[in-house]
Amino acid sequence: MALLGSRGIPAKYGGFEGFVQELAVHLPKSNFEVYVACESSLRKERALVSFPGLNTFYIPVSEKFRILSELLYDGISLLWACFKDIDLVCLFGYAAAPLCFLPRMAGKIVTISVDGLEWKRRKFPRIVRVLLRVLERVATLASNFLIADSKAIRAYYEKRYHAKNVVYFPYWAPVVKQADEGLIHKYGIEKNGYYLVVARLEPENNIDLAIEGFKKSKSNKKLIIVGPLIRTKYVKKLLELKNDRIMFVGGIYDRATLDALRLYSFAYIHGHEVGGTNPSLVEALGCGCAVIAFDVSFNKEVAQKAAMYFKDSDGLAERIRFLEKESSTVGMMRATAQQIVGDRYSRDFLINEFTKFFLDVYLGKSRSR
Repeated sequence: MALLGSRGIPAKYGGFEGFVQELAVHLPKSNFEVYVACESSLRKERALVSFPGLNTFYIPVSEKFRILSELLYDGISLLWACFKDIDLVCLFGYAAAPLCFLPRMAGKIVTISVDGLEWKRRKFPRIVRVLLRVLERVATLASNFLIADSKAIRAYYEKRYHAKNVVYFPYWAPVVKQADEGLIHKYGIEKNGYYLVVARLEPENNIDLAIEGFKKSKSNKKLIIVGPLIRTKYVKKLLELKNDRIMFVGGIYDRATLDALRLYSFAYIHGHEVGGTNPSLVEALGCGCAVIAFDVSFNKEVAQKAAMYFKDSDGLAERIRFLEKESSTVGMMRATAQQIVGDRYSRDFLINEFTKFFLDVYLGKSRSR
């Protein structure tokens, strides 16, 4: 089978790529021969993901024309799959959905992981958002199965497009009980002395709102923002908002460091508004973070009572002030967070369910259209 649409492995970009990597490493244990499309920049690290049954192939992507390059990347990957002796094609993201008809015509079974409501992303110009709305519909026609990482996303596709073959598989995360506290000291921070944000620095993740709310709270703690500092207009705006209590530390992909930052934070601020089950939120809950999340159905579905919710910077400031006065509430939120992950987002359970689904599809036990 082929896993297409991520930036590739080893994971270097975010939780989404980490999810693909874990799936790619696990599936060969069930006798799948797995092929993963990778951006050519990862070729030099090929040895890091060398396992029996796991294969990688590389396609160049131009940073200067990233959006167009990603479309070509997915298209070339799908064309490659047409001529390879594989039975299953799993595309992550639907930007190249029209080309999924090609592997289907070649006799492959195609699944598309639809992620969130991409057409709502404010970073895209209006014409791109309209196109994404169209592609969303095409994805329901071009695939045998849609994979939704959120029950709310599944319900959206079933209601809007009357899609029948939508299966639900959320992202998973481990429950982390301990981490090396020394890993946070290099950032000049101490246990419980900071709030944490881990996100791509994009408008729909509301990093500016997190900064404004933190400032309004007058907290004496720090705000640590983890995310690639790609020089966009939005990132430039964010950097203009910082002060001596707000730190941008860039992208961090070392699992041990991320676990430590999450585990020893006072609380985690999650501003994502358009996704389904967001990997960074599940991972924060797995580390026992007290979460303050943007008030949308996707976040409520995942964090439930382990989070407090806000709609604007004033609401965020109010939640921050409350938690700093009510430390017992923080403790209860942390315990609830890890219980949620253990019960609903267990890595071992979900990765086995994912594998079982692919086996059923391969063996023809799941009915496809």
